[in-house]
Amino acid sequence: MTQDFSDLRFPDGDADGYVDMAETNTGVFVSTLDTGTDPVDPDTDDDVLRDGVETNTGVYVSPQDTGTHPLVPDTDGDGLLDGVETHTGIFVDANDTGSDPHLTDSDGDGFDDGEEVAAGKNPNNPRSFPLDVPGLSPLGMVLCGLVLLLAYRLVLRRGVIA
Repeated sequence: MTQDFSDLRFPDGDADGYVDMAETNTGVFVSTLDTGTDPVDPDTDDDVLRDGVETNTGVYVSPQDTGTHPLVPDTDGDGLLDGVETHTGIFVDANDTGSDPHLTDSDGDGFDDGEEVAAGKNPNNPRSFPLDVPGLSPLGMVLCGLVLLLAYRLVLRRGVIA
C-alpha cells in the first residue's frame, strides 16, 4: 500500500518515511501500517538507514526501498550494518561496501561480508577473501586445506600426535 506523505492529516514527525500512526513503538514489525518503530527516531535500529526505506520485504529494490528490517541493524547477520551494504556491487570502503544487505556472503566465496570488509577485502569479488594468497585461486585454497587436513589425519593414525 502506498502512503501519501504529503497529506498533512498523516504527519511524519521524524521525517523517516513512515507516518507517525504506523510507528507504534512496540519493537515488533507487523506491516508498513504497524512498523513497531519509534515515531520520534528516524533510524530506530541505528543502522544508518531511515526507517521508511526499510520495508522488511527481503528484497532490495532501490535505496528508497531496501527491503531490510527497520528494527534489526544487520538484517542478514553478516556483521555489517544495513546502511553500509549499498547493493551496488562496487566496494568503495567500509562505509559503502556495495554488498547485498540480504546475503551474508554477497560474492559466494564462503566468507561473510563482514569478515571480508574487516580484512580490507572486497565482499563483492569471489577472488578477494580474508585468506588471500597471491596467485592462488579460491579452488587452490580449498585444495590446500584438504591436503593439510588429510596430512593431519594421517599423522594421527600413525600415532605421532596423541
